[in-house]
Amino acid sequence: LNQLVGAAFGAAGQRCMALSTAVFVGDSQKRIPELVARAKTLKVNAGQEPNTDLGPVISPQAMQSISTLVDSGV
Repeated sequence: LNQLVGAAFGAAGQRCMALSTAVFVGDSQKRIPELVARAKTLKVNAGQEPNTDLGPVISPQAMQSISTLVDSGV
């Protein structure tokens, strides 16, 4: 499950290979509640805040790039 959570939510889900769908077959379906519970424990916040698991963008560099674009449009 650690790999599923990392693939789906790592890098704020912005990697080109980010997991968007997981298929559970047979007995593995019993793990779905555990996966849901694990996802619910992720802390979403500004990326620079302590104990943040999931920030709004992929990296500090992406945040800077976005800020620069916003500033240039204002």
